[in-house]
Amino acid sequence: MNTPFKINRVVAKIDYEKIDEKYDFFEIKTSEKYFDTGARILDDLILNGSVRSVQFDLGKKFYVMMLHDELNEGKIKNVLLSSEKAETLSFEKIDSHGMYKNQLVQLFLNGLYRSEHKMLRYNNLAGHLYCFHPNWLIHKRGDANTIWTVPCLDVKITWLGNLTLEIKTFTAVQALLSKCSEEEKGKILKLPRYTLEANNTMRRSLKVDEGKLQYVMRTFGDSKTSKNFMNLSPANKYVESKMGMLAEIVSKLNHEYGDLLQLDFAKIEDYKSEDFTTKIGNENDSYIEKALESQTIKIIDEINDEYSSEECQKILAAIKERFPKVRINIGKNFSKNSLCISLLHNEKFYAVHNLPDPYKRKHDGCSVQHITREDAMESLDAAIDNVLHNVLIKEDFKKERISLFNWSKISLNENISFGIADPIDGKENVYRYVFMDISPDGSFKISELQHDLFTQNQYSKCVEIFDRALSEKRNRVEPVKGLVQDAHGNLNVIRDTEIISLPEFLKIKEMFDSGNDKVRRVEYLNTYFSACTNIKMFEDNEKNYYCVGIKKSNFPRTVPRAVNVREIEPFDGAPNLFDKLLPLMSVEFVRNGQLTVLPFPFKYLREWVDMNKKKLNTNRN
Repeated sequence: MNTPFKINRVVAKIDYEKIDEKYDFFEIKTSEKYFDTGARILDDLILNGSVRSVQFDLGKKFYVMMLHDELNEGKIKNVLLSSEKAETLSFEKIDSHGMYKNQLVQLFLNGLYRSEHKMLRYNNLAGHLYCFHPNWLIHKRGDANTIWTVPCLDVKITWLGNLTLEIKTFTAVQALLSKCSEEEKGKILKLPRYTLEANNTMRRSLKVDEGKLQYVMRTFGDSKTSKNFMNLSPANKYVESKMGMLAEIVSKLNHEYGDLLQLDFAKIEDYKSEDFTTKIGNENDSYIEKALESQTIKIIDEINDEYSSEECQKILAAIKERFPKVRINIGKNFSKNSLCISLLHNEKFYAVHNLPDPYKRKHDGCSVQHITREDAMESLDAAIDNVLHNVLIKEDFKKERISLFNWSKISLNENISFGIADPIDGKENVYRYVFMDISPDGSFKISELQHDLFTQNQYSKCVEIFDRALSEKRNRVEPVKGLVQDAHGNLNVIRDTEIISLPEFLKIKEMFDSGNDKVRRVEYLNTYFSACTNIKMFEDNEKNYYCVGIKKSNFPRTVPRAVNVREIEPFDGAPNLFDKLLPLMSVEFVRNGQLTVLPFPFKYLREWVDMNKKKLNTNRN
C-alpha cells in the first residue's frame, strides 16, 4: 500500500464569519496601469502601527488587514492622502469573501511579521512575507559588525494556489555601489531601500535612516543565493533550511490563528510508484558492464607533458577497478573500433594560453569523450562513470541502438518517439524540432523534423505546443521540457509546474523538538519522506503529474533542492502515455548516481543536438 504524501497546493480551513468579526479588510486601488513592485505605499501602511498585514503580488490593487475598529477607514484615508501619487489612489472596505482564498491566507501569513520567534525573523515588506534565520546573514569580509547581505525566504501563495519558497537577497547599497558600473549605480539608487532594526527585522527606510546602512533587493553581479531545501542534521540546522523554516511558519500561523484559519497542503493518496531497488540498480549496472565489455577502451594522451602519462595510467587503473573485465589500453591514435577517452586541458586553458582548441578537431566515425585534467583528475572516481556513460551514448549514435538500458524491459510493442525543441542560433522563439524514434528492440533514429507535406500535421502540433508555452508564459503556461509520441501520433507534453512534493515537515520538526534526531531511519524514510523518494505518477485536479525523488537507499542528510512535479499533458485528447515509461527515469547514468528527472532518451537527444549543431545550422542555411 502506498504511503500518502503532500504537495505544496494550499488547503486551508477558513471560518469567514469569525474572521470578519475580528478583522477589517481594505482593497487599495490605483488608477494607473499597475502598482510598481516595491511601491512606497505598500510599506507606508505597514509603518502605520494599526495595520496587521499587507498583501500584494502584481497589478492594480492590493489588500490590507487591520484589527476591527470603526476608526480604520479614517486611518487608511490619512495614510493614502499623505502618500506619493495620492490622487491616483482609492480604497474600499470589503469582507473576507471579497478576496481570493490565496490572498486571504497570504494576508495572515504576512501578519506573522508582528510575531516574535526565538530564531526566525519575519518581515512584511512590499506586500510579501520575507523570512530569514540570523545565521543566513553575511557579514562584510573582515568586519563582523557590518551585515553586507540579507538572504530571505519569500513565502508566497501563487495565483494557482501553490505555496512557493524562493530565496530573495537584500544587499547593502554601499556594497553594491563599490562593485558596479556607472549605469548600474543609477538603477540601484532608484530601488526601494530597507533598514535592519536592532533585532535584525527589516522595515522600509525613512529619512531618519540617512547615514545608516541600507539594503535593496539585488545580488552581487550574476551570483545567486541558494539555501538547502532540507537539512536533517541537528535541529538547529533543520530550522535553517526551507522545510525547517516552513515548519516553524505553519506552526506559528496555526497556533496564532487556529480558531480562524488552519493551513495545510493537498494530500496525494492514489499514485503509481516506480521504486528504485538494489535489484534494479544491479540490473542497470550489469547492462552497462555488458556494453563496456563488448568494446575496447582506448585512452589517448592529448596533453603530452611530464605528468600526463602518469594521469593516463591513473585513468586506466580507475576504470579497471570499476570494471575489471573491460579491455583497455593507452594509445596515440583515435580508432573507430574503440571507445576513445581523450585526456585534455579544459577549454579555458587553451583560450588563456592562446593555443589551438583541440575540442574543435573532428574524429569522424570515432566515439570520443574528453576528460580534463583541471576538472576531473582530483575527483577521478566520481568522473569515471560519467565519462564512460557519455562515450557509450556516442557509440550508440554510431550503431543506432541503446546499449545503456534494457529497452525490452518496458514491454512496448510499438515504436515510441521523444521530441525536443532546440532554439536556432540562440533565438528562443525560433525552434528546430528533433525526435528520437525508438523501436521495441531498442534500435532508434534521431532526426530533425522537416516542414514538408508529409510531416505538416506533426510540425504544426509542435509549433502550437512550444509557441503557446512561449507566448503565454506570463499567463502561467509553464515551459515545455519535451514531447512523447506513440506510433499512432498521440502526443503527451511534459511541462514544468510550480508544484513540489513536501515531506512531513511538521512531524520532522516534532521529532527534533523532542530531542530525537534519528529521522533518517528506515521506518521514518517510508513515512515522513515518501514525498521525496523514488518515482511517482498521480492525478490531481483532473491533471496528470509525475515526480522523481531521491533513491531511498542513499537518502542524504542535506537535500539541496525540492522534488519538482511535472505535468503530463495529453495533447488534443490523447491518452496518457506514461504508464510504461516510469522505468526510463529509474537510471543513474544521466545524473551520475541520481535518478533522472526526464525519461533518459531526452539525454540522448540533447547530446545528439550538441554534437550536430553545426551540421544542423548548415543544413538549414
